[in-house]
Amino acid sequence: MGTQSVGECSSSTSMSSQQDVEDDQMIAVILSEEYAKLDGAVARRLSNLAPVPHVPRINSYIPNLSDASLDHQFQRFKDIVIINHLNHQAYLLMLAL
Repeated sequence: MGTQSVGECSSSTSMSSQQDVEDDQMIAVILSEEYAKLDGAVARRLSNLAPVPHVPRINSYIPNLSDASLDHQFQRFKDIVIINHLNHQAYLLMLAL
């Protein structure tokens, strides 16, 4: 069942990507026709544009505690612990004065 939904997601994602590429190409054609009326050189450049695929970015590196602490020191941030009336701790990240 889990494999089935992954396959469906993959196919719908690729279909969506294909539709996006086709939409981009259609927009390029329409723009090139519009610019052809104004300037033939612009139209030629637009019609030769290749679509650029969207590549989602992910955080591939999560810093360890030491690296994160160094960033806080470098950015002049410091952690302040505030104890409230329920004896819970809340951490606030504040800019050091």
